[in-house]
Parts: sequence; structure tokens; C-alpha cells
Amino acid sequence: MKIIFIFFILLNFSFAKAEVTGLWEFDGFLYQGHRYARPNPSLHVIFEFATPEILSLKWYRDDETAFCHRISLYGIEQNKIRQKIIWVDPDNSMSCSSDLDMQLGRESENRIEIVENQINLYLELNGEDFIYILKKMKKR
Repeated sequence: MKIIFIFFILLNFSFAKAEVTGLWEFDGFLYQGHRYARPNPSLHVIFEFATPEILSLKWYRDDETAFCHRISLYGIEQNKIRQKIIWVDPDNSMSCSSDLDMQLGRESENRIEIVENQINLYLELNGEDFIYILKKMKKR
């Protein structure tokens, strides 16, 4: 019975990673019970779950050459995503270094929900849930 239970846990873990593989773009956020559209349409925040262990995060604006880009190792288990940043692009804009999510070696853990073609990534703002809404992109 224990072996079957462990098998289903591993199967569920693998299924969650398979569901998330691909490109996802920031589409808006939820805060204090309200859904807000992406505040700046020229800002693109792209999460690429390239493999079951590698996550690339990049953001840029249509009208600028500056960007921020990093790669982390990640794992999803029991609706939590754990990340450790393992590479930061040396060509990043100077302003990127002030963002915690662009600092080499940083580790984080956040709640995550995967529902069809949407990921809800739970962050915190002023002690309340601030939820990034990511939409699945078609391959470029």
C-alpha cells in the first residue's frame, strides 16, 4: 500500500511539472480580491519552464533595449514552487541587480496553482496575497 501511495505522489509531481513546461507570460494580477490587467502593455515578463528542473525568467519593454534575465533550478511539490537562482545574465540592465529575483544564489518558495492555461503565482504585498497571473503562450 505504501508503494502505491508513493507512486501516486511521484506521478502527481511529474504531472505538475509536465503541465507547467513551456512559455508563460505575465497577464495581470490579483490583489485584495480584484483582478487587474497587465499595468504596462509594453512590459513583457516571460517565464520559460524549459525542462522539469530549469526555469528562465526574462523581462523587457518593447520600446527599450534593456532587459533582465536569469535562470533558476526549480521544483514543484504540494502547490509550492521552490527556486534557486543559478545564473544571472551578465548583459542585464544595471537596475536588475536591485531586484531580489535577479540575485545569484537567492532561494525562494511560493505557493503556485496551475489551472488549465493559467498559473497563479502567489507573492506577498503588505502582508496580503499578491498573485501574478501567467497565461500559457504559443511557441515562438
